[in-house]
Formats: sequence, structure tokens, C-alpha cells
Amino acid sequence: MKRVIAALAFIAFSVITSLYSYFSINKRTDALLASAHTAANAAESSNIEEYPLTAAQLNEKWEESQGLFHVFLDHALCEDVELGVKQIQLYAKSGDTAEMLDSCYECIAALEHVRESQRISPENIF
Repeated sequence: MKRVIAALAFIAFSVITSLYSYFSINKRTDALLASAHTAANAAESSNIEEYPLTAAQLNEKWEESQGLFHVFLDHALCEDVELGVKQIQLYAKSGDTAEMLDSCYECIAALEHVRESQRISPENIF
């Protein structure tokens, strides 16, 4: 009887942890995507004054999410997002509109890949 209770407790813990990570990662990915789109919009409108602000907001959201992402996601996905965020910061400081816009699109693509990797589907389970 004790083994059954222990097994049920373990299963419940596993399900709760999985649901928490799924919803938390999706929520943080959405926030990061919103910030990346804001940075891309600033670059598209060539509003150089907004570059550092949007890059700082994106970096702040990445710093908040980084720990959780590294625990639950593939490290290659995390490195792609981190590289995009760092490049956006670099080009925001230099004021290079074309490079910043390219970096924003690369970061958005990496974040979309994170979202796809977390979608519940047979491909992601097996």
C-alpha cells in the first residue's frame, strides 16, 4: 500500500512539474516575443532613440527567463535566444538599423522555435 501511495505521489509530482514548466515557458516566451517585436518595430521605423530602451527591456525579460529556460529546454535553443538578445543589444548601442532588424528577426525565429518545441504533439513526445 505504501508503494502505491508513493507511486501516485511521484506521478502527481511529475504531472504538476510538467504543467508548471509548460505554462511558465509559454508565458515567458510570449513576453520575450512581445519585447522582440517591439525592438523590431523600433528598428523598422528607424527610431534610433528607442533602440537602447527596447534592447534593455528584452534583455531584462531574458534575464528573468534564462534560469527556467536552461532547466527545461535544450541548451541549443537557449543559446540561440541568448545570442539574438546579445546581438540586439550590441546593434542597439551602435545604432546599426539593418543589423538590429536582422538580429530581431533571428531572435524572433529562435523564440518561435522554442514555442514550437513546447507544443504538445506526437513529434515532440516521441
